[in-house]
Amino acid sequence: MKTKLLLALLILFVMTGHYAISQETEGTDTASIGEETKPSPERGADLFRQVTGLENWQYDYDISGYNKGKYNLIIKGIDRAGNVYFEGPIDILVDPDSDLPVVNISNPIPNMRVGGKLNIVGTCVDDDGVAKVEVKIDDGDFMEADGRDFWSLYLDTSDFEDGAYTITARGIDTNDVIGKEYSVVFNLDKEKPVNTIVSHENGMLISGKVTLEGTISDLNGISELSYSTDGGQSYEKLSFKGKKQATKVNFKLNINTGKLSDGPQVYWFRSIDKMGSVGVSAFLFFVDNKPPQLNILYPTEDFQENGKFNICGQVFDEVGIEKMTWERGKDDPVEIVLSPGNGYWVQEFDFSGQNRTDVVFTLTDRAGNRTTKKLQLKLDTDVDLPLLEMQYPQADSIVFEDLLSGFVSDDDGVQGIIYSLDGGDEQRVATGQGFNLTIPALEAGSHKLDIRAVDINGVEGKPVRINFTKGLDKPLIEISSVVQREGEPLTFSPGMEIIPESHKAIAGFVTSHNPLQGVTFQFNGSEPLSLSLKKTDQPEKKSFSLAIPDEMPSGFVELIIQAQDKYGREELFTTYITVGALEEKGIFITDRRFNGSTNIKMAEQEEIIGLISGGGIRSISLEPESDLFSVSHQGNIFNLRAKTSGFADNLSIVVETVDGNIFKAGPFSIAVDLEPPEIDLTEEVTGLWVNEEVIFTGILKDNLAVDILEYALGKDGSFRPVAIEKNDEASATNLPFTIAIPLVDVPDGNVYIRLKVSDRAGNTVTLPYLVKKDSTPPQVEQITPVAADTVNGLITICGRIEDNSPVDSVEFSDDGELFVPVKAAAIFSHDIDLAAYEELPEKFFFRITDRGGNRTLFSPELNIDLESDKPVVQIQIPEEGILIRSDFSISGMVFDDDSVKTIYYRLDDNEFKELVGSNNFEIPIRLADIDDNKHIIEVKAEDLGGVFSDVAVSWFMVSKTEPISQLNTPSLEETVKDTLVIQGESSDANGIKEVFVSFDNGNTFNRMDGTENWSYSLDTNILEDGICSLLIRAVDSTDVEGLYTTLIN
Repeated sequence: MKTKLLLALLILFVMTGHYAISQETEGTDTASIGEETKPSPERGADLFRQVTGLENWQYDYDISGYNKGKYNLIIKGIDRAGNVYFEGPIDILVDPDSDLPVVNISNPIPNMRVGGKLNIVGTCVDDDGVAKVEVKIDDGDFMEADGRDFWSLYLDTSDFEDGAYTITARGIDTNDVIGKEYSVVFNLDKEKPVNTIVSHENGMLISGKVTLEGTISDLNGISELSYSTDGGQSYEKLSFKGKKQATKVNFKLNINTGKLSDGPQVYWFRSIDKMGSVGVSAFLFFVDNKPPQLNILYPTEDFQENGKFNICGQVFDEVGIEKMTWERGKDDPVEIVLSPGNGYWVQEFDFSGQNRTDVVFTLTDRAGNRTTKKLQLKLDTDVDLPLLEMQYPQADSIVFEDLLSGFVSDDDGVQGIIYSLDGGDEQRVATGQGFNLTIPALEAGSHKLDIRAVDINGVEGKPVRINFTKGLDKPLIEISSVVQREGEPLTFSPGMEIIPESHKAIAGFVTSHNPLQGVTFQFNGSEPLSLSLKKTDQPEKKSFSLAIPDEMPSGFVELIIQAQDKYGREELFTTYITVGALEEKGIFITDRRFNGSTNIKMAEQEEIIGLISGGGIRSISLEPESDLFSVSHQGNIFNLRAKTSGFADNLSIVVETVDGNIFKAGPFSIAVDLEPPEIDLTEEVTGLWVNEEVIFTGILKDNLAVDILEYALGKDGSFRPVAIEKNDEASATNLPFTIAIPLVDVPDGNVYIRLKVSDRAGNTVTLPYLVKKDSTPPQVEQITPVAADTVNGLITICGRIEDNSPVDSVEFSDDGELFVPVKAAAIFSHDIDLAAYEELPEKFFFRITDRGGNRTLFSPELNIDLESDKPVVQIQIPEEGILIRSDFSISGMVFDDDSVKTIYYRLDDNEFKELVGSNNFEIPIRLADIDDNKHIIEVKAEDLGGVFSDVAVSWFMVSKTEPISQLNTPSLEETVKDTLVIQGESSDANGIKEVFVSFDNGNTFNRMDGTENWSYSLDTNILEDGICSLLIRAVDSTDVEGLYTTLIN
């Protein structure tokens, strides 16, 4: 075949379906050879272009502006003879993107969960060569990656929140052509779901049926919730409520604590987010379904109480008492203030006027459990009434003094008495336990006394009515006349001459408004003889006629007539008569006080009668003159009358007779006292409780001089003199005295004592005093603490005192020497803080003194165990040795009967920090504030008494981040074959335990050699040629795993 020489060669490049060959065979529009006109895909047959060369040719087409699709290439050749030859059409596929760099992201894979920092790796391919790869996160700026064909970018997610993020990568070739972007979405899941109980505080005390309410929060959404009651051994699913894509949902869990054991319980809540992260939290609560213990220790049913008294009791609860109240009837409850840590209580109640107790006690513990106890005791209302014991007047008695005296007794104390006389107005008088009251003078006759006692609380005793008679004066004796044997009676005058032969009898009257017991007479101290009386026209007046004996002794004769009524009131009448003519001349005084005595005592208006023998009286006078007396005479009888009080020393009576004779009697010292003495006590005695003696202290007063002080026991006891010291006469007018009257032989009970004081003139005053004797020491019964109870910290000692007399004082001592007062009561109580003693005393002492002065030293029996007083701290959460990977709380309980004052905690060797005292604690811990690795938590507590617990210790591990790994050799750019050694390093704050490598996307792993620095010998023949994924898994000492993905070529 002969080859034809080509004149020209042209080509046509059009999209399939366009008209390819012109009808004109002549290429009128054929470009000139060598023309560089750029072809256009829109043109048809006229787009033939000249190529370079003939038999061998080429043409460079710029198709960058062509759309994607199938194109036809037509070749047109023209030989020198003008023949035209076409070749084609040849199909050409045009894809503009095939010129762009192509980028791919190998790690992370789409929707992969990323738990921390991320190593983004991938490849980029371009025929022109890759200049660089850029990466951006979401809408952020592009960042240049390391490498070109094989590239990586290390992404620090520390400041990223959890959620979905988009990684966008693009390649740029050497011509600065930017390839298409390639995106992968990954889910950042650094934080685990957070479970929070919102209805109850951690460590809360609960009882009965409760509903726990809580929330779960996670930015990646919530997939599942379950809870465990066995420490995480098993879990039970729990439903929750919230929108499908919600990042926070709610849940509820009903708990019947009646099915749980009392004590601390920990429920574990496990939530899983939609990325598979698991959040585990623990909720601590204390189950307490046991009601608190409430015991009433006093009074018990075998004790008879009344009115106002103390009730003592005991409370106990393992978790502590919230409050205690009491209520009566429909009244509002009243709180009994309990001392923290003190299991004993004392409360005073007033049941006056009630025959039964009606008080209800309610004790509530901190979990809300309640115990109610009603105190039901029969009360003897009569026992609560004050008692009255009258001494004067007695029922149906005849009295002569305007006086009320008696005793009042009551266990609550005495306020006084209320009385009225003969139906008159009531008089209220404040008294002690004994009283002596002077009342207005009563007329003689029958009277009615209504009287009742009143105790310190105003409770009135039963009224007492006493009918009595007010007696009249003692009998009155008078001698009216001397009956002559012949003739009319002569008027009697003291000292008159009696002649037995002429005078027959001495006549007179005895007047008594009270029945007479008897009347006697005697001459010159002879044996008393009964004197007969006769009625007169006046019932109270009797007459008598005393016959003058024939053998009457001559001279100056003393006549004594004594009358006594049936009530023992006596009248002694003394006078003198002259029998026959007196042979001796001189002055004869008719008062026995002058017989041989020169010291004479007289009372006001008292007369001394004298007789002058030896002639009629011309004058009578006193020598020296004295204003104290007046002297007069009638016949041969004279009278010396005291006008006012005072002393007359060396006083003589001088008489001059009508015959000129002068007679003198004396000298005498005469004391005239117009006023009775007084007893002024500085301390009231009536109503006192006494022991073996009663002490009177006061001043004896008299206008002239006190002479004798005497006392008598009982109403009928004889008087006994008491020595009183008188320094001089002047001091006798105001004489201080203190006397102790012994009562050793007097039985316990009411004692009636009379004091009588006499002055020098013979005036006396007698005053009654009423005291109560008690010589029996108080008896003490310990109520609290109960002997078998172990005690510590703050306790209340409560005791019951039995005694005949009221309690005067109660004192406390911890050394038996120094005593401090305690409120005195029949039921006494005192708090002792045992924890306040660095060294406990061997014994504690109570000294009880009654009103009678009797004392008892009482030492309570105490079973002390100070160790049991320490607070007890328990750390329940976290469990010892647990791994912590997110923020958490340290939770626990504190048990103490004294109540917790302060809780102290510390992490590792830091200083202790304080928490407000409570029975539970929760200490939030942020992982950002602590380091990885092992941490020690220490917690201790201090109670209100200052007692510290032992330190509770626990430990936990922290792993804040997953281990980080990196491949050092081979590099991403390096192409490997045969056998090579892979080398790299891993790090973690907790140290690296082991490292593994996987070549099959994590299906199997092989252990590396080394930990922080590791290596692995790899035979690449087991892998397919090309890009292979390499997955490295590093495990730290806490078994936390960190994954690292890279590529080898």
